[in-house]
Amino acid sequence: MLADELGSSPTPIRDAMHILAGEDIVIAGATGGFTIPMIDQPSLIDLYGWNADILGAALRNWRPSHQPERTLAPSATGETPIAERISQLFLHIAHRSVNIEHPRALGRINERLYAVRQIESQIISNTEDEILEIRAHLHAGDVTNIKKWVTRYTKRRQSDAGNIIHNLYRSDAI
Repeated sequence: MLADELGSSPTPIRDAMHILAGEDIVIAGATGGFTIPMIDQPSLIDLYGWNADILGAALRNWRPSHQPERTLAPSATGETPIAERISQLFLHIAHRSVNIEHPRALGRINERLYAVRQIESQIISNTEDEILEIRAHLHAGDVTNIKKWVTRYTKRRQSDAGNIIHNLYRSDAI
């Protein structure tokens, strides 16, 4: 039992698991247990679309900054996992919105896409270049090109969603 492994009472563990269930990170079972949700191709396509929708809304509500851009995590390959860099980059874009709900929604999406993002670069070429392009346009405050690259990012992943799902669930790819 997880509570025993953590040296904790079951109550805070159960409460935390219910919070995660509310965020669609885990699924509450009928018998009281929890499982990690399986994602299928149509759901992944929708999730990528939802990610793009929230980023699009954030970009439409872009707040011009009179301060230098906040420093993002290092961009060099290997310093920070690619899934983390993508999450930070998109969250940074959402934080530039005047609407405080955009970063909250993007944070939830980032959590749900984290495992998928870890393997995208096995399927999709030039993922590092995409990140660098979006970062460069973000630092320049170029909303038009950020939108263009977010659309490209999304379409590439939606078109390869079947391959991404296949590799996500292959035991030798995990």
